Amino acid sequence: MCQQRDTRRKVRKAVTVHIPASWTLSPQQQAFIDSFAEDDTKKQ
Repeated sequence: MCQQRDTRRKVRKAVTVHIPASWTLSPQQQAFIDSFAEDDTKKQ
């Protein structure tokens, strides 16, 4: 039986963030959201 973890290919989905214009984010909140869009290889 073949399972998803059996394959070693890396699949990367594009990160899209949509924040309503009516929201006001603090710089800390914006930095938190932006951190998810950063390249994961920096963290390793």
